Amino acid sequence: MKRIVLMLSAAILLSAGICAQASAKSMPRQRIINVVNGFRKTDGFEVVNIGRFGIFLMKSAAGLSADTEDDPELRESLKLLDGINRLLVVEYEDGTPRQRQLFNDRIASALRDCDLLMSARDEGSTMDIYGTVDESVGLVRDLVVFTPDDGALVCVFGKVSMDSVAKIMEMN
Repeated sequence: MKRIVLMLSAAILLSAGICAQASAKSMPRQRIINVVNGFRKTDGFEVVNIGRFGIFLMKSAAGLSADTEDDPELRESLKLLDGINRLLVVEYEDGTPRQRQLFNDRIASALRDCDLLMSARDEGSTMDIYGTVDESVGLVRDLVVFTPDDGALVCVFGKVSMDSVAKIMEMN
């Protein structure tokens, strides 16, 4: 999990300068949620939705289980969670090809007008990272990682401080 956060953090920082030049477009949060809810009870689709209270509980548990004064990396990681108000994860690798294609088409349509921060291809698999960069205050809002070939969607709704991400990356 730590490795994934670091990889996403690096991608955000590297693409922040490029995306700041383009006009910022807001993420269609509700449209993405509606598409996911439409597939929630479909066989082969696993959906995990953690709201503001769940994020608060995760942060509290992590803070209580470790001594944050002795671990600056954990302290910065907990700061990252401050602005996040929803985490939505969909794994649909086991869905039928028709269901997967329909879901991919609907999510791609919802993301069509969003800022693409980064796109990576590896052995026939594509990973696209979308978000809104607000460089004036050093934030990335509503980050979406979409891997249609692997059947995965990860949405981090809220604000992530680029300064906190940079500090965590420096510690590693």
